[in-house]
Amino acid sequence: MNNETWYTLQNHVYHYYKKYVKGNENTSHELAERKLNRNIRLAKPILRGKIQSIYSYGCLMIKTKSDEKGDRIIAVYNNKYPDKNWELHNKKFKKLNKKFDIPMEVS
Repeated sequence: MNNETWYTLQNHVYHYYKKYVKGNENTSHELAERKLNRNIRLAKPILRGKIQSIYSYGCLMIKTKSDEKGDRIIAVYNNKYPDKNWELHNKKFKKLNKKFDIPMEVS
């Protein structure tokens, strides 16, 4: 992933995200995609492969895939236990919220 890669959100991942990630029950598909792309940019890379990568964002694990079908988010997992070696960078968080048009009240 580079900072310009945009990952599309697969429908099955969107439904999991709405159901299992706190505070996202009413989040639209479009907004969820923007939020997850922001989170990838703020996340700690766990595994970076040519085709698949896994990122840790607090309690959330995000799995991406890049191949002939495009760049996409293929899974999210809610660990319920935050990664102790990950820290949110508030300045970058606010900057990406503005860039991706994510309202602060739904961050």
